[in-house]
Amino acid sequence: MVLSVLACSSPRRIAGRSAAWLAGIATLLVLATAPMAPALAGGGGGGGGASAAPTGEPGPDALRYEMPTLYVMLAPENGRLPMRLMLGLTLDLDEPATALLLEQQQPVINDAIWQMLTRLSPSEIQGAHGLDRLRAELLRIVTSAVGFDKVTDVYFREFFTQQPI
Repeated sequence: MVLSVLACSSPRRIAGRSAAWLAGIATLLVLATAPMAPALAGGGGGGGGASAAPTGEPGPDALRYEMPTLYVMLAPENGRLPMRLMLGLTLDLDEPATALLLEQQQPVINDAIWQMLTRLSPSEIQGAHGLDRLRAELLRIVTSAVGFDKVTDVYFREFFTQQPI
């Protein structure tokens, strides 16, 4: 595809830029996205079965989806004011079509995550054990919305708590 663009490019100007310059930009875009082509096309990685548990390390052909950042007030504890939580998630997907499912189910997923988080107190998400439980619950919520084994792992992209003044 790029070769045909380069072969038919001429030095005439298009909106103030030469066609050769535009073809060069197109070539750079194709070359920059080339490493993602096997994963987006569903290729690479053989046809073996999935591992029983997430390893925390993405595979070489992992597809990623960034969920929108959520801002939630956690449940108050011990008479204190509720704590604010900013949560950003990145999901590992099994195939590119799962991203479309996630887009379609985004309101349902956000609502379920929001309801779960507003019931948690800050002490329930503290430490490694609390984060592991939270990660497992988030994975359960997402997979219940888009289907079992379509999302293989959940990563915390942003995780910030703040006590209101």
